[in-house]
Parts: sequence; C-alpha cells; structure tokens
Amino acid sequence: MEEKTVSTVEEFELDIASMTINERLVRIMQQINAIAKNRPATAGSATYNFRGIDDILNTCHPLFAEYGVFILPEVLEFSETERTTKNGSAIFYTKLKVKYTFVGEKGDQISAIGMGEAMDSGDKSTNKAMSAALKYVLTQVLLIPTEDPKDSENDTYEIMTTEKQTVLQQFFVKLDQLESISKDSKTKLEKRLKEVFKQQTVADFTLPQLKEGVQVIEKTIILANQLRENKLAESAENTANSEQPADESTNEPTNTPE
Repeated sequence: MEEKTVSTVEEFELDIASMTINERLVRIMQQINAIAKNRPATAGSATYNFRGIDDILNTCHPLFAEYGVFILPEVLEFSETERTTKNGSAIFYTKLKVKYTFVGEKGDQISAIGMGEAMDSGDKSTNKAMSAALKYVLTQVLLIPTEDPKDSENDTYEIMTTEKQTVLQQFFVKLDQLESISKDSKTKLEKRLKEVFKQQTVADFTLPQLKEGVQVIEKTIILANQLRENKLAESAENTANSEQPADESTNEPTNTPE
C-alpha cells in the first residue's frame, strides 16, 4: 500500500467518497498480493500447508477499513448431522449456504453467496463452516492468488460407512454378551482377533474382518454357554451327592439255640 502525504489525503478521501461499491472492491483487489500457504497441517501420514481465514482477514481488513467497505453475512441454508469417525467417536458435520453483502459508505451494495462445510467433535463445526464460507467468498470475489494450487482446511476426518457402523455395533454387542458369560474369554478373544487381523483397535478392522469377528464371537458364546451349563450341572450333581445320607447297616439279633 502506497504511503500518502498530507497534501494527497484529502484528494484520496474525496476520491473514495465518490466511488461505488464495485469501484471500491476493484481498488481493494488491485492492492492485494498473493497470500502464501504458510500454515502446516497433517492428515494421517500426509503433511501440507494451507492459508486460514486469519491470513485472509489480516490482509483484507485494513483495505476494507480504508475504502469504507463492510460485510453483512446472512445464513440462507443450514444443516448439521452427527457422524462417526474411524475411531468410533462422534463428530458433527455442518454445511452452510451464506449470503455475504458488501456495503459501501453510501449504502450501495453487492452480494456473493458462499458455501461452508466443517466438522468438529465439539461445538465448533458451525463456527468453522462460517469461517470457511467467508474465506472462499473473499478469495473468489477478490481473486486472491496463491503459489500453491492445493487448498484445504486443517482438520480432516475419515468417516465410517453406515454398514460398517452397524456391524461394529453388532461386534461390541456380541462382545458384551460374551463378557456376561465369561469375562476372561471376552478379553482373550478380543486380543486374539486383533493379533489375527493385525489391527491395533477394533475400529481399525475392515468390514469383512468385523463380520468374521461377529461370527467367531457368536460361536464362542455358544461354547461358553455349553461349558457353563455343564459346570452348573456337575456342581448340582456334586451337591446332591454330598447331601444324600449314607446307608446304615441294621444289626438284627441272632437267635442262638440253647
């Protein structure tokens, strides 16, 4: 941004005062250079850089203030759904359609509509979606360039399919049933399945592995029930035998001839 002398300030302000909102946005666009992606992020084993909403606002705010432009957001559409991550925890997915109205000092205005999507395990998914929508509206309206063609936000999540969620729930239900019969059997079987499938957690099991695991647990439950019934029957039999009175031999007197 060029430094203005005292003699040119009044001329500059008069020039701005006569501008329409379109002209103000053009002047702002002319003074914005590329905003680099300097923020590091990770997604699984991949690493990349991105530029966040703060990078955009820090660049745009002084120019919007100088040229007398402000923005009014209006949410046109809103949806929020709860999903399940790969690790089995809840995550909230929010999608927004937002209308941003750029307003000049005279009240003249122009609008642009942006979409924002975000996920969060707490209560920040709506905030993130609003930030994403504003970020991309400003980027597109002002044609803010970047040296990197890729652009994505910091948080990424792997979503579990509906079928896998269902089978995973069945898996844990069956494990609970087995635990009610034999806690030791449940612990050993779960450990064994992880070793066989070469996975660190049950949530890492593939869909075929989960289905096979459910079948194995069901068979183990049947065997554990049979074993428990046999032990109960054996215990009842032993108890009955211990409570049965011993046979007493009767000694009748013998008549001897005189």
